[in-house]
Amino acid sequence: MLMVIFGAGASHGSARLLPRSNVTERYRPPLTAQLFGLAYGDVADRYPASRPAIVRMRRALEEHPEALIETEIGRLGEAASRNPEQARHMMGLRFYLNDLIESRTVEWWKRLHGFTFYAQLLERLGTWRRDAEEEIALVTFNYDELLDFSLASQIGCSPFTTFDHYVARDEWHLYKLHGSTSWSRVLRAQVSGPLNIPTATDVIEQGHGLDFDRGELRPRPWKDALGPVDDPMTTISAPGIAVPTDQKLTFSCPADHVEGFAADAEKTDRMLIIGWRGSEPHALELLASRLPSVRQLAVADITEEKSADVLRNLVSGGIGATFPAPLSGGFEGLLADDFLERWLTS
Repeated sequence: MLMVIFGAGASHGSARLLPRSNVTERYRPPLTAQLFGLAYGDVADRYPASRPAIVRMRRALEEHPEALIETEIGRLGEAASRNPEQARHMMGLRFYLNDLIESRTVEWWKRLHGFTFYAQLLERLGTWRRDAEEEIALVTFNYDELLDFSLASQIGCSPFTTFDHYVARDEWHLYKLHGSTSWSRVLRAQVSGPLNIPTATDVIEQGHGLDFDRGELRPRPWKDALGPVDDPMTTISAPGIAVPTDQKLTFSCPADHVEGFAADAEKTDRMLIIGWRGSEPHALELLASRLPSVRQLAVADITEEKSADVLRNLVSGGIGATFPAPLSGGFEGLLADDFLERWLTS
């Protein structure tokens, strides 16, 4: 079985910008360290409670540009567990990140008309899969739907509207381990106010003390999962994503998806990694406990040195390979020649 793992670098590098095109750098999906830039002030305007958290992240990046921003978000999350004011900031950050990723990637997809490296990769994998009669597990730590839309085009189906749609086919499985901009977490809670339907501000102001990570996960956006305030207890909803920290201990997807991911890991004999740093401890722990000895492992990142760093992270996490291959050029470099086909059939 082939397992392909995608990280933020995959969506960021999912298309080449062409001269005189209406697709410019401003529409490119951001990397994690770019999430708090000045270019996204319009999103922060919609969620004022996120500003203190964004200010904190910008300061951390200025003081320690080489550090992982997930570490600082983890510190804020720890503080939020004890401080209601910072819990409000953390909740605002969740809405900010969801809106930012959704709006930018949807615009990216529209301007490219869906012709991304995701589409190229899946078409080539699909050709190999039919000839080899293999199954493919697609694993992403991204919230966006670029991979979702591309897979729907590849297999000829409508956009995924139920959790079963992601994993029901024998030949393709899609696991979104850290959630999706099209998912929500809901709780029954008391919400006061004159509005019939809670807004994001209502949820942030009055729902920051609720543990949405334990709420029911639904395969529709948070706005569609809200309930009218027709009694003191109503359905209150937040984006169904895992805020990126270095302290993530759980996945943000259905339990049977985690089980399917683990079962597919046991069958995996070759793995392809695109734009993922391999730094999520809970995912590494599960993979290390279930993976057999991976025969072939290819890592595609911007430089061969960065790809080698990913390989070292995997080895530190207990994952090795008989024939590791660090590649340069990122997503585009992986698809530039016939390396993919040679690697798949070797």
